[in-house]
Amino acid sequence: GVMDALEDDLNTPLAIAYLHEMARDLNAEKDDKRRAQFKANLINGGKLLGMLGHEPNNWFQDVAIQVPHASLTLTGYPPTVSVGAPPTLDKSEVQGLIDARNAARKAKNFEEADRIRDELKAKGVILEDGPKGTTWKRAG
Repeated sequence: GVMDALEDDLNTPLAIAYLHEMARDLNAEKDDKRRAQFKANLINGGKLLGMLGHEPNNWFQDVAIQVPHASLTLTGYPPTVSVGAPPTLDKSEVQGLIDARNAARKAKNFEEADRIRDELKAKGVILEDGPKGTTWKRAG
């Protein structure tokens, strides 16, 4: 499977194809014991590639978010374009904005709450309000 593909001249496309096949089998399986074995095999195969090591919700929150921007610097003649590294938004900054939004909502300042939601959305963060509070994940 995955190890064989990697031992074959580091054939990562084939290794990823095997992971995809394993995920398809896992999703189609109805027996809980077989599902558990398929999941373990999938995770072990993913670890060989440095993937699937996080719980999905943790991964969506722990990885720093690349904030989209459009700043370009033109220099010299003929002009050359240099693009700086995009700024990032970390977990604590996201939580701070969510806390500010929740405070605005509590104060019935819905205009500010909507502005904060839109700011986070523009930075690649999707908010989901539910009975247990506000959760978030990276877009994409």
